Amino acid sequence: MTTPLVQIDGVSMHFGTKIGWAKTAPLWRRALTRQTAAVRAVTDVSLDIKRGETLGLVGESGCGKSTLGKTILRLHEPTTGTIRFDDIEITQLSQRALRPMRRNMQMIFQDPYASLNPRMSVGAAIAEPLVIHDLVPKADLDRGIAMYKLAVDAREARVHELLDKVGLPASAAKRYPHEFSGGQRQRVGIARALACRPQFIVCDEPISALDVSIQAQIVNLLEDLQAAESLTYLFISHDLKVVQHICDRVAVMYLGRIVELAEAKTLYRTPKHPYTTALLSAVPRIDPKARRERIILQGDVPSPLNPPKGCAFHPRCPVKDKPQACFTEVPKLRVLSNGSQAACHVAE
Repeated sequence: MTTPLVQIDGVSMHFGTKIGWAKTAPLWRRALTRQTAAVRAVTDVSLDIKRGETLGLVGESGCGKSTLGKTILRLHEPTTGTIRFDDIEITQLSQRALRPMRRNMQMIFQDPYASLNPRMSVGAAIAEPLVIHDLVPKADLDRGIAMYKLAVDAREARVHELLDKVGLPASAAKRYPHEFSGGQRQRVGIARALACRPQFIVCDEPISALDVSIQAQIVNLLEDLQAAESLTYLFISHDLKVVQHICDRVAVMYLGRIVELAEAKTLYRTPKHPYTTALLSAVPRIDPKARRERIILQGDVPSPLNPPKGCAFHPRCPVKDKPQACFTEVPKLRVLSNGSQAACHVAE
């Protein structure tokens, strides 16, 4: 059996936050006794991402999707757990030791307006990873005019090749981000992510900031590039229709935990977790005969500062006559009869 490209085991990401002063402290000391609490953005997540697949990660805003994606790339340092990339444990690697591996792990950011430096030309932005990872000769005048020109030509050739792959003309290299539309900027971001020829890309809601008319173009581009470059994607999104179209498997996240994991066709046809069922009930359908009953969840998402005991979803769960375990025991992901996995005491 082929080893998964990415293996995540028991990963948690907790952020410390100041919540005020200790009430028991004297007034003159309260400024020195500020209390802190842990924001449990991601809690005990275990996942495998197979080579060449697209794993979708869905859930409400603030459930920890982007935090998990950045933690996998170690843009955040995990609080607990281990991360293996290409069968190498990277959690304890120093930044210096991790640097050569970053060539194989890249990210496409959500906001194409904020992820590009407005003072850098598009060509310079795309070439920056090539320079950082020494993938093109350094343009050093001390080595002579001929060597300098050779290095510049090699860099320009690679930048033009990347622009062509994402559907932009070579002339775009000399222009600046403000001269492009949102969809074109996202294409530039994709070209930059491809510069180092990575194996794995985290797509952090890459189409959410774009017009609907442009979203389909970017999704088709990502699919074409995956086939051409043998890429593996973690596709983070809240658009369930897009996830159904592009993803092989889907993981559903709620309050920092994975609550369901299944093949995309299985999950959309027979969701097992009540939260997944509620999410899918909100997806618009063209065929009136295929409409699901709309499930309205009551209440707000609990705070990650103080998650509920037991199942985090139980305060909003529409299932009646819940067993006592829902209120006292955190459910673990378990394999169900249809082959999917769900963290729910009443999934079957």
